[in-house]
Amino acid sequence: MKTVTLVFLLVVVAVFVAPPRATPIGHGRVTDAYVALPLHFEANQGQTAAAVQFLSRGPRHTLFLTSTEAVLALTRTEPASRGHAGGHQRYTGAVLRMAFVGADPAARGAGREELPARANYYIGNDPARWHTGVRTFASVQYQDIYPGVDLVYYGHGRNLEYDFVVAPGADATRIALAFEGADGLHLEQDGDLAILIGGDTLRMQKPTVYQEVDGARREVAGGYVLADGHQVGFQIAAYDAQRPLIIDPVLFYSTYLGGNDTDSGFGIAVDAAGQAYVTGYTGSADFPTTSGSFQEIYAGAGDAFVTKVSPSGSGLGYSTYLGGAYVEQANGIAVDALPSPNAYVVGIANGPDFPATTGAFQTEPAGDGDAFVAKIADLPAPPSTTAGKTTGGGTIRTAAGGVASFGFIVESESASGPVRGNLQYVDRASGARVSSVSFASLAVSGNAATFKGTCTSNGAPCTFTVSVTDEGESGTADALAISVPGVSNDGGIIRSGNIQIH
Repeated sequence: MKTVTLVFLLVVVAVFVAPPRATPIGHGRVTDAYVALPLHFEANQGQTAAAVQFLSRGPRHTLFLTSTEAVLALTRTEPASRGHAGGHQRYTGAVLRMAFVGADPAARGAGREELPARANYYIGNDPARWHTGVRTFASVQYQDIYPGVDLVYYGHGRNLEYDFVVAPGADATRIALAFEGADGLHLEQDGDLAILIGGDTLRMQKPTVYQEVDGARREVAGGYVLADGHQVGFQIAAYDAQRPLIIDPVLFYSTYLGGNDTDSGFGIAVDAAGQAYVTGYTGSADFPTTSGSFQEIYAGAGDAFVTKVSPSGSGLGYSTYLGGAYVEQANGIAVDALPSPNAYVVGIANGPDFPATTGAFQTEPAGDGDAFVAKIADLPAPPSTTAGKTTGGGTIRTAAGGVASFGFIVESESASGPVRGNLQYVDRASGARVSSVSFASLAVSGNAATFKGTCTSNGAPCTFTVSVTDEGESGTADALAISVPGVSNDGGIIRSGNIQIH
């Protein structure tokens, strides 16, 4: 499955700006800050179809909310041809519609917990098509979609949750969901609802059903019921009908994992804590690996990979390549029951430089292709020693009066230690595209930071100095200055986005 970048076919500048997507190198790290942003909802002020009342954008999806349904549009990138890293990509997607059967079409959504950030859409060169100052919210509530039943959408990290709030005396059995666009639905043994769509799987976690009694949560037994091939209801045990009832499903994670070429998962295991261990084949030189993992760098024609994914699907415990200069592929994985589980991986290796360990049963290949068995030890991560870190993304006005977009993540482990990160800067008027190569220094003082290093500008070598200030949320007074001799000398208060000193 492929890494997905949300594609805006028109020029869209939003407060929550991801670093430019045009450079595949380090893509997973550049988008870390964007992916980590909490889910939020925009009021529709003309930036999308009139039937939509609220929408939520993520790096891999867009969610549209109406009175009677939620529409999830998923997007992913795929390479034009196998083994051609960095080549032209095509964009594919799938749309899942979750309708509330029999819901009141007159129900209107209301934004709750308004956020300080505003989204701005500059679509084309006609100001009449621009939409600025779009309000954002932490949750959206639809009242009485069924008699006495409210529907509340909100985010938990990057997961979408929604609650049905059933008033005393209301009929919870009227709630029914119909899925359009799904290739299939089935209930799993743990009670989760698996939704098959476009070759991927979305999961709706078994709903938590409860009532508040004397300030404490009292659980009520309940779960999903498949009414027919594409309709789902809820089975609720006896409860106190004189008190409100909460039905809380979670649209659980389904995450893409990969880079800019072909990536395939062939094995998965889950430990007692709900962490998923995934293994397979990658042809991507920018597959997302983690710092300090066994093999951070792509080794050749195709490598095996081993990745540990957090229970929520929002982060990586570790991720590593496993291979040499020839093609390797992992086909299966298992984990043990230790407090920090080890992963055991099997697959095929086709070259003499596969990383066999000293003293192993067989350290040299015996034919054109050999099976391999690898144990990946999951050692507790050492305490963080990051001495300084700054992140940001957005746009600024250039000295020539144009607009440039920027995105960066820069951090160091100690005052005199190495600096790592990624910087992207694109001047839309001149076409100058600056990409970091290495970092020489990072200095953080209070709410200001300066970092320097080497770069390329449209392929030509260069150096850069960037200074930023963080004036707090919502980022409207943050500033950035960038100097790239012979290319750019721009700076000032940012037009949109946010800068943070951590």
